[in-house]
Amino acid sequence: MNDERIVLIDSGLSALKNTISDLIYELSVIEAEDEQSIKQIGVLFKETTAVEKEMESLRKFYVDPLNDTVKKINAIFKAELKELQDVIDEKKTEIAKYHARITMEAKKRAEEEQKALYADVPEEFPIKTEVVPQIPKLSEIATGMKTVTVKTWRLVDIKLVPREYLMLNEKMVDAIRKSMAVDDKSHIPGIVFETEVRVSR
Repeated sequence: MNDERIVLIDSGLSALKNTISDLIYELSVIEAEDEQSIKQIGVLFKETTAVEKEMESLRKFYVDPLNDTVKKINAIFKAELKELQDVIDEKKTEIAKYHARITMEAKKRAEEEQKALYADVPEEFPIKTEVVPQIPKLSEIATGMKTVTVKTWRLVDIKLVPREYLMLNEKMVDAIRKSMAVDDKSHIPGIVFETEVRVSR
């Protein structure tokens, strides 16, 4: 963002800054101790709501066009590279399958060599040299290409997962609570429906 636009924003904010400063002062000197003071705070709360809305409107006036431009630029570059990225992903999948196949073949050969090497040696023979699979590295096949071992996981049985690894679906509980009356009791084991009083402007 250039300096001229920042100056323009500052000028647009100047009046609001003064209003905000006044509201901060007026709210800070009033103590909520009786009905009269709470009424005064209520009036100031309405003014703060109006200022916040005006501030948000002004922010969007400057930000929204910039965000729209950024989205359009990103979309252009992403679209230009999409077809290339699709082909790259396809080749990566093919290479991964190839590497998995040659790895399996190398391990199988190593097992066969191990068996052949000790074919005449009794099973109880204590010392055996393990035949290490000779797996070609991708960097030896193609310059600049390599495999990366990524740590992953997958769920096989949710019932076996310890409780400390499970997470409560808070959105579902919130939705159920909001759909019920204030005094309704919870039908969800382990969860109690309560109420609390909050100050709203």
